[in-house]
Amino acid sequence: ESNGVRTDPLHTIIEVARQMDFLKDQRGPAAHCQLIGGEVSLLSPEDHAKVIQIMKSFGRLPMSFTHGDFDYEYVRELAIESYVKNEIPRPISR
Repeated sequence: ESNGVRTDPLHTIIEVARQMDFLKDQRGPAAHCQLIGGEVSLLSPEDHAKVIQIMKSFGRLPMSFTHGDFDYEYVRELAIESYVKNEIPRPISR
């Protein structure tokens, strides 16, 4: 049941790292990955950014899927503030 799924940040961070480690062993060091399951914006922007950073640290190219239940401040915090705090490299504009 979806209402029984844990959404606390520590659980999410640990489980994503565990899954990335498994995928690295099973499928190699690089590929895309998706952050889905419930509503990812239930995580704070900073925790959301930490999960993205974990995915990147395993050589993955993360994609974050949401139902869009967030506001401008959430996106600004995730895309700008959390990148600076967590030293996440910004994508190169072309």
